[in-house]
Amino acid sequence: MVYITKTPIPKQKLTLILSTYPGRPWQMAHAVGLDAIASAQAILEDLGYNIETKEESFERLLTHKTMSWDIASYKTALSEVPLSLQEELHSVWGAPENDLLAVNGSFNFTSLSFGNALVALQPERGIKQNRDGEYHDISRTPCHSYVAFYLWLQKVMKVDAIIHVGAHGTLEWLPGKAVALSDNCWPEVLAGNMPIIYPFIINDPGEAAQAKRRIGAVTLGHIPPPLKKS
Repeated sequence: MVYITKTPIPKQKLTLILSTYPGRPWQMAHAVGLDAIASAQAILEDLGYNIETKEESFERLLTHKTMSWDIASYKTALSEVPLSLQEELHSVWGAPENDLLAVNGSFNFTSLSFGNALVALQPERGIKQNRDGEYHDISRTPCHSYVAFYLWLQKVMKVDAIIHVGAHGTLEWLPGKAVALSDNCWPEVLAGNMPIIYPFIINDPGEAAQAKRRIGAVTLGHIPPPLKKS
């Protein structure tokens, strides 16, 4: 946090993560009570990052652009994760090469880069078809590509801070203790030392508390959108 306060904002390595909840194709980056696509653009522009694209282009680019990380490097990073979590991961999901996001020896993450800023869709924590049942399941081990995404942010992108744009993602719903998490808890391992800032709708304090307790998020309450006649 000391580094962040002393470094000019456009030089900070910032990642904006957009949810896949509820994940329907026409609701990409859906957040409760928040236009996440427009908000991500506005945040980056307000912070001084160079964004030269319209909202429609931004959304289209985000669905087609990917960044990759080779599985060999992932395995090296994974070897630093507590052995109990490694064993759990391989027991549930098998080899990383079998992951749905593994293509030609690499994981591919849906993401866009704007200088030091990155905008990415949060990967599925499990099987896409089982999303509804797994989204809030704190007993379900995340898959290799999900683990790889957060290790990639830590080890390769060396992110200074994460902004998770809107309620809500899945990192705070991974297996582990409810409070005072340890190195054997998935949220603690994957969040690492990355500060997490979390715009969150104010009428959902229970799930906001989950993010505070389990990933140390700084939640920024926003009001629900105003109603209007249909």
